[in-house]
Amino acid sequence: MALVYEGVILENLFLAQEWRNRRVLREEYRAGIGEQPAGVTQGVSSDTYNEYRRGRDSACVDIVLVTRLENGTPAVLMSLRNPGVCFGGKWWIYGGALQAYMSIEEFISARATKECGVPVKPEVLIGVYRTIAEDHIGSTLQPCYAARVPIEVIRAKMSTDEGHSNVRLFTISDLILLEGQHGSEYHWYPVRVALLALRNMPK
Repeated sequence: MALVYEGVILENLFLAQEWRNRRVLREEYRAGIGEQPAGVTQGVSSDTYNEYRRGRDSACVDIVLVTRLENGTPAVLMSLRNPGVCFGGKWWIYGGALQAYMSIEEFISARATKECGVPVKPEVLIGVYRTIAEDHIGSTLQPCYAARVPIEVIRAKMSTDEGHSNVRLFTISDLILLEGQHGSEYHWYPVRVALLALRNMPK
């Protein structure tokens, strides 16, 4: 039986304009929303966590890291996820399950730095999406942001963590090729948001 879900919930119609204006997150996101109470994310066994998640959406936040190659071509940084993590074997962007009480900007900045080594802060909202992984329990509601990073920073910093086996830069033509293959390394969501971010980048 096919899984039924709403893949695209919201997309930013003003993405190109916001790129040009370097729109940042609202003030309450930049400032955070207060202190995280002690113990909120500690001491939960994987069995308890999985049982809680059964039948519920997770809230994940993602970010697309875009740059321009030395020849001016727009490109996006993506990492290949390891088997055993959700969406294993797919080329993916950066992010994860948002921790309770944590500001979005602080979380996604720290998460991206951990996963690919590149320091970054979100600039614009691409949209809100919903994904289901065949190798992962439950479904995920995912706001997705984008940020520009100089190519020199990416070249110097890009790396992988324990959840990823490879990292590389994809151009628009690379993403179209990956999309057309629909192979084991492809998933519609990271390719869609990466293409939207690149195609709407200011000249």
